[in-house]
Amino acid sequence: MKLKKLIIAAVASLGLAGPSSAAVIDIGFALDQSGSVGSSNFNLVRTALANALDQIPTSGPNQYRIGVVKFNSFATNVVSPPTIVTAGNIAAIKNTIATTSYSGGGTSIAAGVTALTNMFTSAGLGDMTLFNVTTDGQSSISALQAASTAAAAAGVDGISYEGIGGGVNTAGLLSVAFPTPAVLATLATIPDPTKNGFVLPVASFADYEAAIKAKVQRIVTPTIPLPAGLPLILSGVVFLGGLRAAKSRKAAA
Repeated sequence: MKLKKLIIAAVASLGLAGPSSAAVIDIGFALDQSGSVGSSNFNLVRTALANALDQIPTSGPNQYRIGVVKFNSFATNVVSPPTIVTAGNIAAIKNTIATTSYSGGGTSIAAGVTALTNMFTSAGLGDMTLFNVTTDGQSSISALQAASTAAAAAGVDGISYEGIGGGVNTAGLLSVAFPTPAVLATLATIPDPTKNGFVLPVASFADYEAAIKAKVQRIVTPTIPLPAGLPLILSGVVFLGGLRAAKSRKAAA
C-alpha cells in the first residue's frame, strides 16, 4: 500500500494527477458541397458529421466549441457563431448539420478556410483551435495557401483534411496542412492534430463516417506526453519496491 501511495505521489508531483483547469477547444468543420459531390453524397457527409459529434464529451474539464461551414464557389455558415457542445444542445446542433441544404457549384476550399477563420476570430479563439476540411476535388492551391497562412497568423493551431475519392489533389493539400510536418494518415495512424497537419484519404463517401468519427475521437483524446523526469522517478520507485521485497524475503528466511 505504501508503494502505491509513493507512485501516486510521484505522478501527482509531476502534474499528471489530472487537469488543473478547463480549456476551450475549438473545432471548425468545412464541408465541400460542390457540383462534383452531388446531393446524395452531401447527404452522407452531413449525416456523418452530425453522428460524429457524439464523440464529443458534454461533461468533464474541457469544453468543445464547434463551428461549421459548407463551401462551393463561396462559403455559407451552417453552425455559427461557434457553439459549446452541451448535453442540452447537442441534439439541436446535430439536426442543424444533418438538415443543411445542398446547392452545388464550384470548389473553393480557400473560401471554407477563410469563413472558419473569420467565424472563430470574431468569437475569440479558444485555448486550442483546429479546423477540419472535407473535400472530393481540386482547388486553387495558391488561394488555399493564402487562406491557410492567414488562419495561422490569426492564431489557428492546425488545419487537416479528409480527401474523398480519387480526384483529390493530395500533394497540394499536404502542402497547406499545418502544423508541419504534415503527414499522409490512415484511420489507424491519425496523428495528434496539435502537432501534425495531415491529409486522410477516404476511398468513398460511404467510408466518410468512419473517417470523421476517428478524427473527432483523436481530437478529444489527444496523446499526453510523459514529463521527462517521470521514467526516472518510476524506475526509482520500482527499485525501492524491489529492495523492500528482498528485505521481506530475508526476514522470512
